[in-house]
Amino acid sequence: MGRRVIKSLWNRDNLLDLNENFVELYKDIRNSYSISAGFLSEAQNVLENAKKYNLENQDVKRQLDNIVLESGDSNVEVAQARSTFPTLNARLDNEFQRLMDNEANANRAVIATSKRKFPMLTFIDDDGRTELKQKWEPILKEKKNKLTVALVTSWVDREAPTVIHWDEIHRWKEEYGVEFVSHTHTHQRANSLTPIQVEDELSQAKAILKREGLTHDIIVQPFGENTEDVRRISRDYAKANFGIKEFVNQTPFDTFNAKRISLADSFNNTWEDYKKVLDEAIATNGWVVFKSHSQYTSFDSNQIELIKKIIDYARTNGIVNVDLEEGLQYFGNIIDLGDYTARNQAGVHYYVLDRDGKVYSNTNSKDFWAYKYNSVDFNTPVTFFEPNTTSTTTIVSSASSPFPTTKPGTLITFRGDSITLSYQLYIPSINDQIYKRRWDDTAQGWTSFKKIVTDNVEYFTRHYTSAIKINANSTYDVDISNAVLTSLGFKAGDLIYGSPEIKLPDGVVYNVMIVTDNTITVRYANTTSSPINVNATNFNFKISRVK
Repeated sequence: MGRRVIKSLWNRDNLLDLNENFVELYKDIRNSYSISAGFLSEAQNVLENAKKYNLENQDVKRQLDNIVLESGDSNVEVAQARSTFPTLNARLDNEFQRLMDNEANANRAVIATSKRKFPMLTFIDDDGRTELKQKWEPILKEKKNKLTVALVTSWVDREAPTVIHWDEIHRWKEEYGVEFVSHTHTHQRANSLTPIQVEDELSQAKAILKREGLTHDIIVQPFGENTEDVRRISRDYAKANFGIKEFVNQTPFDTFNAKRISLADSFNNTWEDYKKVLDEAIATNGWVVFKSHSQYTSFDSNQIELIKKIIDYARTNGIVNVDLEEGLQYFGNIIDLGDYTARNQAGVHYYVLDRDGKVYSNTNSKDFWAYKYNSVDFNTPVTFFEPNTTSTTTIVSSASSPFPTTKPGTLITFRGDSITLSYQLYIPSINDQIYKRRWDDTAQGWTSFKKIVTDNVEYFTRHYTSAIKINANSTYDVDISNAVLTSLGFKAGDLIYGSPEIKLPDGVVYNVMIVTDNTITVRYANTTSSPINVNATNFNFKISRVK
């Protein structure tokens, strides 16, 4: 940041430069706060510079105060510089305090994101209607709660009689701390818009909110119409987009299709409705974002009392009331790329690192785990292990007594997407024998270990499987038998491993088995509610058979 040099006190340009100095300092701190914790030290330096410049300009401010007081606003430039404050000194002091507050908030946000978890609550009222003054203002005065209002910028700019205007908006921001965000420019249904029109809606709203010094990088989508175009284009103009999906937000955060729950609506308007989602947030450290329309007749006096009850219940039970800016600081993903919302669609790429440091990706999944020795014991349930993964655990002497041979060894666990496909192998360190058991989902426990190898031979073989279609929530068996397999002479129950040479579609898992002599069965399972096509591929098999 380059600070403007003040050469003369009453030069018009230099007076504006003085004002701009502070604005630039404020922007620097805000940017440092918003980008990441890694920039906190830089923000601190900026803050210290702000303190220094404030001290250096004390004499200048005092002289400006005197001019303003003596001239009674005759100097237009002085009046412009002090804005709505009685003196320029008062404005600079106010802005400096905001610098201090933002630095403190930055530290608090970083601590919360990395260490603390707590349930959160946000109220959003859509459209910025004049009914806000009759419905929400009494609540704000009594409860001192936080509120976000989603503005349709064209309505406000043309001073439509049904919405609050800029002077009222700025009063609410200063007096009650209300956060104002984008509800697009003209409040159109995204389902009927072209990509160019979507971009126009978002860009115009952003420009106007930025002009007014309001939150310009958070979108509340009209009608909740969250299309692929909306999610893609929103990334160019905002850090989040909130739709309408009647769920509590959980991690990973669906950044560009964030969830809201209806408040004071025809189908969601009782204390039981509200308490249910609040309790869910408490149990899961989730984020409840309520959506309301103060202009609706359903938003009546009874609902106002219920909102007050929500606020009281939240405060009593440790639910933190945040605006959207604050909520994203605590709850937002650390990295958010691609289209997580459409993650179940073929060909969609995404990479999300949530606030807890857990990765969600379609291209960088982890299907093998190595657990620390003795972190898994003889009775550890299959639910402990990650779905559709293989893991290994070293069992040392002190924990080996329940295992076969009572000797230390290696425990190999495979957990399928279907629990019933899960099994464990135990390989003692004293010999080359292998023991196997499976998960019994009915009994909710492991079966007994059985020795499956005494003296064995191993075969490696490669075979083709044709393209298939698997119905929703179904399995499909592919049997492989030919002269090559017959020549190997293996039997039902022999041990087999297999892997395809292509990546199977998301939602498809497989198991390989020998249930008939000299025949390999590949069992595919579709765990989704839609049919899935699996391309033809080759499988590589390892068969272990007893001599």
